[in-house]
Amino acid sequence: MKYQDELGLLKRFIELDIASLPTYSHEDGKNHSAYFRDSIANEIERIKDCIALTGLEATSEEAMKKYIRQHQFGSIRLIGQLFQYLPRAKILKAHSAAQAALAHTLYNGLQELLLFLEKHYPQYYDRDTWIPDSYQQIVISDLAKDMSILREGLKQAKIDTELIKVSMAPLYHFIQPTVSVHNKITYGRLAYLKVLKDELKHLSLGNHEDSASQTLQYRLLYLNLNSFSYYRYCINQVQHYVKEVPGKPEKLERLAYVMKLVQQAKVREGIAYDPNELSLKQQLAHWLTQEIHFLKTPGNQEGTKTADLDLATEVHFKLDLSVAQLALLIRVLRENNLLMPTSSVNAHLRLATKVFKTKEAHALSFKSIRNKYYDIETGTRESLREVLSQLTEAIQKY
Repeated sequence: MKYQDELGLLKRFIELDIASLPTYSHEDGKNHSAYFRDSIANEIERIKDCIALTGLEATSEEAMKKYIRQHQFGSIRLIGQLFQYLPRAKILKAHSAAQAALAHTLYNGLQELLLFLEKHYPQYYDRDTWIPDSYQQIVISDLAKDMSILREGLKQAKIDTELIKVSMAPLYHFIQPTVSVHNKITYGRLAYLKVLKDELKHLSLGNHEDSASQTLQYRLLYLNLNSFSYYRYCINQVQHYVKEVPGKPEKLERLAYVMKLVQQAKVREGIAYDPNELSLKQQLAHWLTQEIHFLKTPGNQEGTKTADLDLATEVHFKLDLSVAQLALLIRVLRENNLLMPTSSVNAHLRLATKVFKTKEAHALSFKSIRNKYYDIETGTRESLREVLSQLTEAIQKY
């Protein structure tokens, strides 16, 4: 399986044809641009046919995975090469100049090829690798397009303001200029953001009237938007719904109804905002189970504020521990069943970043505590042992 020849003509368009367009007269440039546009469209379709045929004839899973990923990374390299010839903004907005218009056509063709690979060969498409910096700047420009129009469309659809905020938050977090330079992203997360934006755009253009917020919530459950902020939004909605009735039987009835809706909801397979976390459906079902169990326990007349914590309240505990010490302490508690592992490691670590502050930092980074959780140094073990030893001595005084 060789992919170089299949992408060879597209590479020629970049290295020879686009570069030579400025040397043509105005009329010749227009004619050559029209010819190249048709050639590029035909070439993209030919490559897709070749990939499909290779997929039917493939006898080795490993060889097919390598073949698809070669096309994936080859296409991305060509996009990066394309932007070496012209400024990114000129290509993305090209409508008139022959050279920019041709580059724009080729860029769209390569994007179409990447979408084809992702859609038809998801089992081989590399979702876990970080995208290159050069490509990241391109996709930031793409995702940032029409965001204000999208938000206004969702408002016009009468969707709850807070729901708009949490549903668009993953997009804004990635494209925000102050963080995008340092905010690395995987192919999988990028693919998810594109799907999320398309879904929000589709909903903003629809006519859902008063049911628009409910429709969006079902769609986000289907798309497994398992971000902490959206999970918190869902919990708050359930809490408000349950608080509308006074007695325990009525509260249990409402919780059971919500559990039924969650359990019966369809979920799109193989998609998640954060593939390392429990799915949104699992998280909600777990929370609802805890709430129902609490209300059924004799002596409990009211439901808890939340099953784990009042997620709507920002509470911070300042600890005289380093990030590494805190990470090791959480690991010891989990692996010795003092902190029951009812949620994933990442879920506990994310909650820790919301609740605790260490002696080193005002804001606790999830990436930092996660790295320390799995990479334990000898010095950390010794220093935490000393802290716990001091606590043991202190206990003797009581």
